[in-house]
Amino acid sequence: MANLRFVLLLLGVMLCFNSWREFSLYSTGTSEPETVQLEALGSNEDISNIHLTVTDFIFADEYVFEEEEDTGKVTRAWIPLLLEGDMQELKQPKYPVVARVSGLKGNEQKLQSVFQRHQLTGVVVSNIAGLKSDEKQLMSTIVPGSDLSKAVIFDVDRSFPTAGSIAGFFFGGLALVGVFVWWQFFSGR
Repeated sequence: MANLRFVLLLLGVMLCFNSWREFSLYSTGTSEPETVQLEALGSNEDISNIHLTVTDFIFADEYVFEEEEDTGKVTRAWIPLLLEGDMQELKQPKYPVVARVSGLKGNEQKLQSVFQRHQLTGVVVSNIAGLKSDEKQLMSTIVPGSDLSKAVIFDVDRSFPTAGSIAGFFFGGLALVGVFVWWQFFSGR
């Protein structure tokens, strides 16, 4: 029973933490996406609206992916976005922009459909989910010379958080922490 109590505490803390992450996104964007060219997105360190539709880009030929260990199915991909222009001389914006495609679960068609698009809508998540060291190392071979510590991570097809979802995470987490406190200190067991 003590383990169940601590599971409740852990779940409650995780939900509260998730509400904080979602709120940090919510407070820096709008419910309607703003259309922006890749060059503008990659040239400004301070992004005023993180809910965007990105245009005027091409995908790099190579990308980094994560796969399930047991099945080898691709679960997530990070694709560098390059400026449109002369195909002989592909250029990057000042700050590299990386499109992150999540939730693939081995669905190659979903990934291929992203490659067919001329604009991408989603949310910039750089402030809560940067590139990990192994992703940076692999990405540096695709976009050499880029400062990947300042990369703009753009979560393709991510829905913008709502006040209701944030409140749900927060109050759900608070309730679980409250149950833990009551059970641990006041239940008489």
